[in-house]
Amino acid sequence: MKYKNIIISLALIFAFGCYSCDNWLDVKPDDKVSEEEVFSSIEGFRNALNAIYIEMNAADLYGKSLGSELVEVMGQRYNVNTEWTEMTSVMEFRYKSSSVIRRFEGVWTSAYALISNINHILKNCEERREVLVGDNYNLIKGEALALRAYLHFDLFRLFGPVYSSDTTAVSLPFYPEFSFTANELLPGHEFLQLVIADLETAGKLLEVDPIIQKGPSWSEDMYDQNRNRVSRMNYYAVQLLRARVELYAGHKKQALAAAVKVIGVQEDYFPFTPASDVSAGTDNPDRLFSSELVFALENPQRATIYNSLFNPENVKLENLLLVRQNKLDALFTEARDYRYKAWFPQEKTVGGVACRVFHKLADVANVDLKFNILLPMLRVSEAYYIAAECEENPAEGLKYLNSVLNNRGLESEKKEELLQDYLTLEYRREFFGEGQLFFYYKRLNEERIPDAVSDWENEVRMTKTEYVVPLPESEIKYRDMTNQDKAQ
Repeated sequence: MKYKNIIISLALIFAFGCYSCDNWLDVKPDDKVSEEEVFSSIEGFRNALNAIYIEMNAADLYGKSLGSELVEVMGQRYNVNTEWTEMTSVMEFRYKSSSVIRRFEGVWTSAYALISNINHILKNCEERREVLVGDNYNLIKGEALALRAYLHFDLFRLFGPVYSSDTTAVSLPFYPEFSFTANELLPGHEFLQLVIADLETAGKLLEVDPIIQKGPSWSEDMYDQNRNRVSRMNYYAVQLLRARVELYAGHKKQALAAAVKVIGVQEDYFPFTPASDVSAGTDNPDRLFSSELVFALENPQRATIYNSLFNPENVKLENLLLVRQNKLDALFTEARDYRYKAWFPQEKTVGGVACRVFHKLADVANVDLKFNILLPMLRVSEAYYIAAECEENPAEGLKYLNSVLNNRGLESEKKEELLQDYLTLEYRREFFGEGQLFFYYKRLNEERIPDAVSDWENEVRMTKTEYVVPLPESEIKYRDMTNQDKAQ
């Protein structure tokens, strides 16, 4: 990691201060300002935190690599054209390919740069606490800690070990504060303990979150930090993320407890989206099931993701990510599933192969609708899946699962012994294009996963080699250089 390149840009913070503007990507800083000036007001703190959320939309992070593209290709989602050598290499887990190395380098550098920036915010929360009057200290620090945990955890899921088979393998550095030097590589269990500690503290701080009393409602004031708590790492987002992390760590009791906190408010705060809102027959189908989102990024440029990856009218055939019809037929065995109808309405035949276009992130007719700029990060259905997997009584686990199925137009499942199989199917369906499937397979250390490009139900053999992305070469070189400097 090139630490000298990740020092916070205070000018950038102010440049991104206009958080809700449609043209935020075009804003350029006029001049640099001092850290002291940035954090001299509540508005400065809010602008700094807003900059983190905005930069999470970057292509190297959740705007592409950790969202609908790179990790989804690793999860065998798309019918990747063999002429697209970069994505073919990713799909085949050839991590030493030069283009693939660059892609993962981008993820690593971008994520740790944001962690560094978050640590600057956290440092100033303490040094300038007098600025953060009322609940602002708790809200800003709580969100910052939660975002630090979110980024660290996804780096761990990508570059870390297959945790279920090796909890002590040396993995990644964790940064609890800003540093010019490389922190030591930690064993997996120690790394996850630090992630969980951040989430525990964030949860306590965010007990003042207005979402608890008022729900995730919108304010008319576009500059209000609390105008939509779903677009922030709110109290319930912290609980859901903690459930995800605890389950990954094998702590099923703790994961269940966190998931239940979210389920307890689901009906009031995150209601299941009705079929009428999702229908592809409307001009403005809510393909995101937006009422169910517990945390989502706001990205006014979201349509560019669809247009650059999935739109057959805009993308060259060799760079188009389509989904084979036979794979969808095996996955969505019941045509009444709302998700299939909403996400795959368009047919496309390529080289004699029947495919469908993935529409989840496409614009709707009314581009001003609030859900049209959202990128899903945490959705309430995951709380039900986690509870189902962690519940000691399989019958109770089925109830959690069926709560989601019944709100997707599907009948209840009944075989308790097949609960994990049902959950696997749901992770393959529910999180299409959201970057979660590969990590699900890795958590369970699945030895074989369904492929994306064959005419039959073929499988891809998975081992540690496929599941663990090597540390970037720049990180290794920097560590070697740092160690040499220390030895002199």
